[in-house]
Parts: sequence; structure tokens; C-alpha cells
Amino acid sequence: MRTYLLLKDKAARFATDPDIAAALAEASVAELGKPTVGAYSAAAAAELAAAPGDPAALAVRGYRNERLDQLVMELLMGTR
Repeated sequence: MRTYLLLKDKAARFATDPDIAAALAEASVAELGKPTVGAYSAAAAAELAAAPGDPAALAVRGYRNERLDQLVMELLMGTR
């Protein structure tokens, strides 16, 4: 029960921390839950494979997870 209560407190702090909220937005975390092409079908797979994409442009943007990772580790370790 003690571990549960500790994690419950950490989760509450995570949910209300403005720096973590900003890092979540910067990393586009909310977009991860959005469907991209719908249910699998051969047609959907072909459409996705044919979609234009520029890996170099995606690499420049990056995932921006480093700051979020650091903030979460600080929260879990009790330094935040």
C-alpha cells in the first residue's frame, strides 16, 4: 500500500506540473493517440506506403523527448 500511495502522489504531481505539461506538448504526445490510417487493410497499407515523406525533415524536428524524460526522472527521484 505504501508503494501505491507513493506512486499515486507522483502521478498527481505529474498531472499538475506545468513544466511537464509543456514538455508533453512539445513532444506532441497527444498526437500519439490519434489514428493515422484507420483499421488495417491492404488498401490502407498501400496508401501509407505511397504517402510522401521526407525522413530528413522528420529527423531535423526530432522527437523532443529528452526534456520530458529528464523531468519525469526528477519527479520519480524526488528532486522535483
